[in-house]
Amino acid sequence: MSDGSVVDAQNPNIEIVRGQPFEVGPRYSNLKFIGEGAYGMVVSANDNQTNSRVAIKKISPFEHQTYCQRTLREIKILTRFRHENIINIQDIIRAPTIDQMKDVYIVQCLMETDLHKLLKTQTISNEHVCYFLYQILRGLKYIHSANVLHRDLKPSNLLLNTNCDLKICDFGLARIADPEHDHTGFLTEYVATRWYRAPEIMLNSKGYNKSIDVWSVGCILAEMLNNKPLFPGKHYLDQLNHILNIIGSPSEEDLNCIQNERARGYLINLPKKPKIPFDRIFPNADPHALDLLDKMLTFNPNKRITVEEALSHPYLRQYYDPEDEPICECPFTIEFENDELPKEELKRLIFNETLKQQEYVDSLFDGVVNNQRSDLAKAITLIETNSLKKKNLSEKLLNNVLSRLKDKKMNHENPCLRVGITGPPGAGKSSLIETFGKYLTSTIGARLAVLTVDPSSTATGGSILGDKVRMPELSRDPKAYIRSSPNKCNLGGVTRTTLETILLCEAANFDVVLVETVGVGQAEHAVVNMVDCMLLLIPPGSGDELQGLKKGVVELADIVAVTKYDKDLMQEARRVKSEYLSATKFIRKKSKHWAPHVILTSSRQNTGIDELWNLLCQFKKTMLDNDEFYEKRQSQVKLWFWTHLKENLLEILLSKNYVREKIEKLESEVIAGNMTPGQANDILINEFNSRISKN
Repeated sequence: MSDGSVVDAQNPNIEIVRGQPFEVGPRYSNLKFIGEGAYGMVVSANDNQTNSRVAIKKISPFEHQTYCQRTLREIKILTRFRHENIINIQDIIRAPTIDQMKDVYIVQCLMETDLHKLLKTQTISNEHVCYFLYQILRGLKYIHSANVLHRDLKPSNLLLNTNCDLKICDFGLARIADPEHDHTGFLTEYVATRWYRAPEIMLNSKGYNKSIDVWSVGCILAEMLNNKPLFPGKHYLDQLNHILNIIGSPSEEDLNCIQNERARGYLINLPKKPKIPFDRIFPNADPHALDLLDKMLTFNPNKRITVEEALSHPYLRQYYDPEDEPICECPFTIEFENDELPKEELKRLIFNETLKQQEYVDSLFDGVVNNQRSDLAKAITLIETNSLKKKNLSEKLLNNVLSRLKDKKMNHENPCLRVGITGPPGAGKSSLIETFGKYLTSTIGARLAVLTVDPSSTATGGSILGDKVRMPELSRDPKAYIRSSPNKCNLGGVTRTTLETILLCEAANFDVVLVETVGVGQAEHAVVNMVDCMLLLIPPGSGDELQGLKKGVVELADIVAVTKYDKDLMQEARRVKSEYLSATKFIRKKSKHWAPHVILTSSRQNTGIDELWNLLCQFKKTMLDNDEFYEKRQSQVKLWFWTHLKENLLEILLSKNYVREKIEKLESEVIAGNMTPGQANDILINEFNSRISKN
């Protein structure tokens, strides 16, 4: 039977793999069979949006309550999890209505193989055993921190790629172990493939905890050491006998932890069996590995090693780094479970849960492009959030935005004009923005977004400046949208989300986006690298004290507007205009086709407002006609890519305790004159590289 797909003759969005239709086009195509389970098939596919291969699991669970439970459980858990060693959900596809929903397609990253397949074909080295075990435990630490028991850890549920990256998958049997509730009589008996089940599952039925997963990991470790299962029981009692034949009969103390009297009596009546030392079973294994194995395969779950203790075991010392072993920010509670619900209700919950991932983003995006201000506010808040839970939604939303902007460009639609506006205190930015904004919305009929990129109080993180209180009329204008973006301790005021907010405003069909900066203590250089045109406001009466500003900021300006050209300041404003006209002649041009212009404006008299708009239109046309408009934007996003990369790398560096401690010492040495800043930097980077290479 072919592993490839055939496109359905009547519907090109359907491809058929081994008789199973996959309705996942047009985004996903070129499907190839990977595997098949009890209630679903897995294929690989081209993601035509990201130009990468992905895995798609087709699930048809709605005829059976158990399958519905497992599907809902896996979707709810994996859409909330975000960890390098846990498989992610990139996309969920299903019919648009609950009545039409027969199947659910879960899109995940593609991994080349799993540990079960690997162990069937080759013996792995101690180094690989150690690295795989560390990744399993690292992922399990995150799972347990979320109050989740996996309950089905086995080699086939551990996915691998050619880089030896490992990801835990298949959370269909997972359950919540909420520490605030007593789970006695609640947890079900049927868990884990028999060979990897902890003894307490078979003996206590419903009285178990996180230690069952540690037992399963111990069984996996033993299998990696010997390429075959350690306890291959044929049935319930045979499984128990396999375990006792190796780890020996439980002590009287261990027997007392068994709540089920019949099970305890059965064990008491069995012949006493001695423990077989693991070095006899695995004569070539690392002694540290066997010591850890012994602690994992302990009969009494109360004495069994925890995940955190296992990670710090000497066997894993080369990888152990508690700072790089994250835990879940938002643990699950018992309300998560839906055991007794009928399959019709479970189907509704699955529909609603996938709605949160798929339709919520689409609905929000539709609101943005259809000028719904509340949806735009929600969308901006979503991309500004630091919550890992919402990061996936944010990425989906931005993908929709980028796709729309590409379509607008291909269709040669008139692009939004991004204008940065800056100036010293007293230049009258707020007044000019309000006057100019009302002119755009009322006279021109344009839609305007104003991003007041204020700095933030280093004490509270709140915005130092107001926004709508400074522009009361514009804030009530239905064609205008004002949004402040305070950023704690960031006097530049410009971050990654500022640019992403601009993109959202462009997708929302705004004709002009004004990005306001404070002008003092502000990073105009950052703003100029995310706007098309830079507008510098200069108040009259700004004489020699602005020489520094001339050198640093005037060279960034495409248009200089001398403000407050009214009443007693008209003569002084003309003098300042003349001064800046002379200054701009000696400044190196940013563009081959545009030289900076200097104009006079008055917000009070509405003077120069129409001239300012005409200049902006002239600037935009010049840049578009000479192919500079999009070239500039391309160079800007490239620069921001490198900016974000540097910030992220610095964050990774500073997340290490030893780096922070070293920095304190090196700073003291630099201040004392014992070494240069460059020498101190080399020492720090060399130590970081040394530790990375050891890992």
